[in-house]
Amino acid sequence: MADYEILYILSTAQTEAQWEASRKYITETITKSSGEIQKEDIWGLRPLASEIKGQRQGYFVHIYFTLPTPKVAEFKFALNIHESMLRFLLTTRIPDPTPKLATTK
Repeated sequence: MADYEILYILSTAQTEAQWEASRKYITETITKSSGEIQKEDIWGLRPLASEIKGQRQGYFVHIYFTLPTPKVAEFKFALNIHESMLRFLLTTRIPDPTPKLATTK
């Protein structure tokens, strides 16, 4: 199992209920692939820096999760064919290598 994070943008051509269904589909895809959601941040509706597929805004969601490495290709494929997905960025999360120093008083 490896640690990953994803930031994805959903189309604004959907209703709030459809956004919720898309979000649920993505989290279920992770869990059905033996993954585990660690943290999910819903950033909501935000403006895009440049137009994507004719849209100036998108619904942003950021997730930290673990997933078996062989399942990553299947997960990416599921994201690519999802009709409401504008863009996504999936990265491997690397733990902070700097040790935490104790503070003295």
